[in-house]
Amino acid sequence: MLWELDELRQRESLQRAGHQREELRGRINLTDQIQRVIAEGVSMRPDTSDMSKSERVRNIRENRREERQALQRRDVARPSRGAPTDSGEVLPFPGTKVPDDYSLPDVTEYLRSFEEEAGDDKP
Repeated sequence: MLWELDELRQRESLQRAGHQREELRGRINLTDQIQRVIAEGVSMRPDTSDMSKSERVRNIRENRREERQALQRRDVARPSRGAPTDSGEVLPFPGTKVPDDYSLPDVTEYLRSFEEEAGDDKP
């Protein structure tokens, strides 16, 4: 019984070691891929060593301006394709009665009742 437990512990430790090696190998591969992407990006970058600082900044400003203009063109409200067919009808909630009169309510009755309640408190 004890030798079986010892054998299980040894197997688990060997499995953990194998998993650690695989995890380390995966991290190394990921790091290599990241380094390759960085190197590719650096090689694609235009050479600006012969440009003055003001020229480089001007390019940044021009790129930002162009990007803003592109975003504005994209975000412009587009006209609808035709006249809307919906007349804007009010849809009632289920189980409620829709009043036919949509005028402003008369608040005089409310104000009178409010005045009467306030008048009751006066001695």
